[in-house]
Amino acid sequence: MVIGNLGLSMWRNDEGTVLGFHHADHDTKTYVLINTKIEEVAVRLNFEEDLVEDYEMYVSSVNLDCASQGAIASDRLYLLPARSIVTLLPGGSQLVRD
Repeated sequence: MVIGNLGLSMWRNDEGTVLGFHHADHDTKTYVLINTKIEEVAVRLNFEEDLVEDYEMYVSSVNLDCASQGAIASDRLYLLPARSIVTLLPGGSQLVRD
């Protein structure tokens, strides 16, 4: 689902919700993954339309407050903590202005 011209996309299924925010100036996306379950959820990142190889991961949960998890590859399987919000920012210099 694309909402207006805000550059926002949303996907939802039984495993959780994913929001994608498009950065028009850099042609990249920031993703927010929401796990509302009381257990961990395994997700495979597969953002085919993005050319970004690495993302910076930040996790907010019962025990973490926007804690940096460092750089992660865009094509691996990850466990989202129970009842968490995970933010994935394009890694490297994609968002740095010249």
